[in-house]
Amino acid sequence: MKVIDEQNVLIETCAEKGKKNSKLRDMLSTLESSIAHLEESMGEMNETLEAIKRHTNELDSVKDFNIDALQAFFNTIVVKLTKKNDALKVGMIAMKEENEATVITLNIKIEELERKLVVCGVVMVRGYSTQFVFSTIKGDDEPKKASLKLCLILSSVKTKRVKENEKKST
Repeated sequence: MKVIDEQNVLIETCAEKGKKNSKLRDMLSTLESSIAHLEESMGEMNETLEAIKRHTNELDSVKDFNIDALQAFFNTIVVKLTKKNDALKVGMIAMKEENEATVITLNIKIEELERKLVVCGVVMVRGYSTQFVFSTIKGDDEPKKASLKLCLILSSVKTKRVKENEKKST
């Protein structure tokens, strides 16, 4: 019996080894299939990665082009604004010079009017009439300040005449 048992064990061992080998073959087959599927997926991923790299390079080129175009546009705007600013400065300088010339002219005119006013006062003191004094001043030469001074002169002349007449009476 011992021989039969050993033969049974051998048969069982061979059968078990056959089953194990079959399972291992199945596992190996499944593993090979999985590896093939992974390799296929890796190939697709590499293709996708290459496409992404191409698109990224294209986008970088577009970005660089846009940056260059914007820089050129900004440079153009800066040049135009600088020209306008320079023209504005020139205009402002011209206006300032014109205003300064006008102020000088007006100051000269004021001095002339003040001299005329003094002359008018002297004329009044010498006994000429008010009508004659005003006729020597042109209409456009009669600023408010000059007329106020003239009124003061006239009133002082009248006061002086009144005092002279009082002295003569006494």
